[in-house]
Amino acid sequence: MWLVGHFYKKICRWEFKFLSMGGRITLTHTVITQLGVYWAHLYHLPLTIIKRLNKITANFIWSGTKN
Repeated sequence: MWLVGHFYKKICRWEFKFLSMGGRITLTHTVITQLGVYWAHLYHLPLTIIKRLNKITANFIWSGTKN
């Protein structure tokens, strides 16, 4: 889905090595999570898409990878 690609592109631009754990959490909460909330208000997102977005966000927070 295009929304997952949009999330992935946004995270790819961020430099993991320059952010502390608190910085990664704040960044993902303010940007990525709020994007998901916005799109969920406009469309009914399937559970599989929501799980994929959460997986991308969690991988960035904990390991710095986007996969």
